[in-house]
Amino acid sequence: MRIGIFTAAGGKTGFGHLGRCLALRDALRERGEDPVVYVDGTYGAGCGIKAEQWQEDTPPSGFDICVIDSYEPDALYLKGLDNGLDVFLDDYMRLEYPPGVVINGALYAEELPYNRDDTLLGVEYALLRKPFWDLTPMEGEQGIFVSAGGSTPGNVLEKICRVLLEQTDETLNVLSVKPPVSSVRVNTFFDLDAEEMLKLMQISSCAFSAAGQTTYELARAGLTGCIFSVAENQENNLRAWERSGVFKSAGRAYDEGFEGLLRKHAAVLGRGVNTSARELVDGQGARRAAEFILERVR
Repeated sequence: MRIGIFTAAGGKTGFGHLGRCLALRDALRERGEDPVVYVDGTYGAGCGIKAEQWQEDTPPSGFDICVIDSYEPDALYLKGLDNGLDVFLDDYMRLEYPPGVVINGALYAEELPYNRDDTLLGVEYALLRKPFWDLTPMEGEQGIFVSAGGSTPGNVLEKICRVLLEQTDETLNVLSVKPPVSSVRVNTFFDLDAEEMLKLMQISSCAFSAAGQTTYELARAGLTGCIFSVAENQENNLRAWERSGVFKSAGRAYDEGFEGLLRKHAAVLGRGVNTSARELVDGQGARRAAEFILERVR
């Protein structure tokens, strides 16, 4: 079966779209298929990924299954798709999608008025990368996990690190190309694969993270945490996690009160395995989605 997964990564796009596309690819592989992932952006090719500026070309056609995960294609572009089954990965009901399957694995997805039957909605369809599917929770004691997303200005990380260095005596495990601040307590990590990311989460005692796709992996890993938004498309996620009680919220990273909320949560945030988070996110979303998609074309 010919399966193409089309997404974008790198630069301002970040890596959340790519991560969930790789999750779906691996779940389809587990069922004997061989999907190809096409990535538009600054992320290099390799490991079964092809670099291709597909968003500037004619819409993909001729696939048995075609998956689209990007904020760039408009409704007119998507209407030009010509495949056996089109699948759209969505976050906030970005537009009215053409016939096919819409997957939104966000915590708030079932609240959105899609008004169509061909949807997989809610956290049970959260597309987590393969190492997060089957794991044993661990209670980490080797620092605080810190991430502001792959496309966030460095000054956000600097603010977070300065607050945590002031409010705690723990080491900071920061996802960043370079140290946001100069301190022997700051360890930086860059370009981690999924297994390395899981290990870093598992050794960490808690997390301060942007409210993107990483929150679902943090929940699966069982971390307590404080989250914040760095982009408009994270607002729904931020509010949903706050309502659930799973994570604390520091609001918008660019608001005036952001550092005050960080200090507040840094002083009281608990440690240990976050059982309520793990109860919400069981890690099987990619497998469920792959099974549903394949049933539609067989």
